[in-house]
Amino acid sequence: MSGLTNVSNSQHINLNHTNRSTPRQISNGESLHNYSNMKLDKLFLSDVVGEAINQSSKLEVTEIKDKTSVRSESDYNDYFSSFVEELEGISEEEKNQLSELIKKAITRNEDFFSSGWTSSKESIYHLQTKEKLHLIAEKALPPSFAGEMKNVSNQFIDDQLEQTVDKSLRTYEIIYNRDKSKAGPLGDIADRLQTAVQNIQEGNHIVQVEQKHYSELFSDLKLSDQFQHDYEEVMKGYKEIQKEQLGGTWNNKSETSVNQSIQLLREDWNEFINQFEKFKAYRVSSIHNARVDIKI
Repeated sequence: MSGLTNVSNSQHINLNHTNRSTPRQISNGESLHNYSNMKLDKLFLSDVVGEAINQSSKLEVTEIKDKTSVRSESDYNDYFSSFVEELEGISEEEKNQLSELIKKAITRNEDFFSSGWTSSKESIYHLQTKEKLHLIAEKALPPSFAGEMKNVSNQFIDDQLEQTVDKSLRTYEIIYNRDKSKAGPLGDIADRLQTAVQNIQEGNHIVQVEQKHYSELFSDLKLSDQFQHDYEEVMKGYKEIQKEQLGGTWNNKSETSVNQSIQLLREDWNEFINQFEKFKAYRVSSIHNARVDIKI
């Protein structure tokens, strides 16, 4: 387990992130915007119905608030603690350092979700988390333990992705049950949500398909001297998938939002990389500068 002692003593693992966001609401004052053309891939109320609809339809989705104050500790205990405790030939100090690295990798970065939750953002975040865990397996563990660490990590991430789909499912069901008997646009949306619920149950909803696309992007990310280039390709692919999914609703606002998510993903990755000296070779550019074609 050589190298774990290189963890900087100045680094502190913050296990007390808390999501204090207010449940989203549908408020008053505006009509539906292009609801018939919206894809139900990133639904969280206003993602489908625009900014707002009339006040009588106000809804607070308190059922799907994240409880992150104890989440990372609980996840660690559920998935990783036995693996770390049962490692042979590893000192207690090294086990503690490994434990801290894993907890840092799986601690939810609330800054990334500060602008709002979508299934796409959560899915891409979970898959980046898997890369952090695989980096630990390959670079902070003896090779004989790397495979088992990856297996545990893969199961953890698979479960997180499934929970993301379930979060969308529960949101759809709440809105469908509220509006299924209504006429007009709200009733039309309810009909589409019923189809979305069925698609999720059959495993072919757009959220699930999108997760597969993201997984394919990350599958090409190798821990080699081409890592930075490969990471840029993943981010580029993420943006292209977002653009394709939004179709005709893609605009400057949505592009800005995706660019912001990409920047936050870069910062989240680098913050983790800084925890361990051996990881420094895998830092990525925190600001992606597009080339400017200046013509005279």
